[in-house]
Amino acid sequence: MREYESAIRSDLEKLDIGLRHEMKELDIGLRHEMKDVDTGLRHEIKELELRMTIKLGSIVIAGLGILTLIFKFL
Repeated sequence: MREYESAIRSDLEKLDIGLRHEMKELDIGLRHEMKDVDTGLRHEIKELELRMTIKLGSIVIAGLGILTLIFKFL
């Protein structure tokens, strides 16, 4: 009976070690994946920021042009 318990305990310890190792590998993989996603999102936000700044500038210029025409005809 003792040998049976010892064998079960040994198997469980091996299983525990294997699971811990797999969990650590998954954790490392997820961290790398999250970092890649974060880097990609930051890049996309920078691109959108530049496009929005250009759009805002064009809207302001168009608005100033319209105001200039309005004041010219008044």
